[in-house]
Amino acid sequence: QAKYSKDLMKPRTLEKLEIERRYWHSKGISWQIITEKDIPIAVQNNIKWLYPETTLNRSVDTQDSLYFYAKEFTKYPEKSIIAVCKDIDTAYFSEVGSSLNELRTLLGLRFFTFDLRIDFRKLKCSDIQISNSHYWDLMTEELGYVANQ
Repeated sequence: QAKYSKDLMKPRTLEKLEIERRYWHSKGISWQIITEKDIPIAVQNNIKWLYPETTLNRSVDTQDSLYFYAKEFTKYPEKSIIAVCKDIDTAYFSEVGSSLNELRTLLGLRFFTFDLRIDFRKLKCSDIQISNSHYWDLMTEELGYVANQ
């Protein structure tokens, strides 16, 4: 069960948690309480950074963007994603931060994945992987295009 630590001070919350604990114990299933204090700060920061991007309806050309960023990441594996995005903004005369925002959208929608324990400000290009499920969807779509030519 996940609860905010401040809620563990409320008697009614503790009563409900005890009922839940006993229920799971009777089923032979281990049970525990997790609070925000149990989650590393880097994971919390990453979730806060990514969460808004999962709820927004953005118009990002995901296939082109996915391949573009994947190519950039392979070119500069040791560079930080922030540095690469700044370089992209400069090269394409884009507003500073626009490519990082686009990448954030792709990450938030899980087109790319990374270890949430690494703070996004410290991510290197080599830390980013293309999501397998999206990759295969795109590859299948691309193979269909090849078959039609």
